[in-house]
Amino acid sequence: KEIGENLDFKVVKNKYPNRGISESIKLGIKNCEESEGYMFFVGDQPLLDKKDIEKIKEVLIMGDYRNYFMFIIGINTGLRITQILSLKFSDLIDNENNILSKIEFNGIEYKINRCIKDALKVYICTSGIKNKNTFIFKSKRGDNPIERTQAYRILKNACRDAGVNLNFGTHTLRKTF
Repeated sequence: KEIGENLDFKVVKNKYPNRGISESIKLGIKNCEESEGYMFFVGDQPLLDKKDIEKIKEVLIMGDYRNYFMFIIGINTGLRITQILSLKFSDLIDNENNILSKIEFNGIEYKINRCIKDALKVYICTSGIKNKNTFIFKSKRGDNPIERTQAYRILKNACRDAGVNLNFGTHTLRKTF
């Protein structure tokens, strides 16, 4: 706020970031004088705190472990949902069936931490995969991964069922990382 005021910017803080970026834009316009244009620097992507993360994990682990694992990868890597959904078991497991310590997308390395490794071990045991070239987040209706919109519905419903009241989107996982 101090920096903005020093540069002669009017700083407006959205007290309700869970309502999304559009709420910030409306609030900014409402608080400005008539102008030819407006400039916005918004930073109100909802973040999940530890308590909310645990609630969502509890809901997801009671259902399909695939969905729980998708959440775990999302909050622990910073990968985009399209990258997560494109993962195959062979992306995380080497030829000797060891779990890798990192994966790479577009020249960027992403660490596979202990939380992901532990969840992956359970998923491998419970999913009964036979082919490492199988998509990790395989659709129940074929061999392809679930769609981005399905991932959104799964995570949005988990938030609702966990009582986490956020304007949640799949990108929220990256922001939580």
